[in-house]
Amino acid sequence: MTNLLDRRYLENKKQPAIRMTTGGLFLGLLHLSNLTFQSVDVTMQQVFYALILGLALSFIRILTNGLWVGILLHSLIDFQPTIATGGSAATNWGSLLLIFLPLFVISLLWLWFADRLLLKKKGETPFS
Repeated sequence: MTNLLDRRYLENKKQPAIRMTTGGLFLGLLHLSNLTFQSVDVTMQQVFYALILGLALSFIRILTNGLWVGILLHSLIDFQPTIATGGSAATNWGSLLLIFLPLFVISLLWLWFADRLLLKKKGETPFS
């Protein structure tokens, strides 16, 4: 489903930052389905880092102009030991923020920069 959304966004080729942020938000919200079998705290942490990793993978998608690097990174994340063993303990929010907020800021800034480059190349103004 996210592939269909991504394909639709890529065909439009306008304002990748908005499209990719929406995709990251969608990816994060998909993790709300985990509320059926784990605590709210653990699920909210998954929503938080899925949103940020969605942005980072979007950044990598634009940077490499391909899907394979993002697919490989996502696979490595999915095969981490806590997922394989079914560990679902909440992490300290402070350490989670320390790790993921810089990634969030870098991804958003780069996507914003990519927007500006694309619009400048097309000779358009932002939000037209």
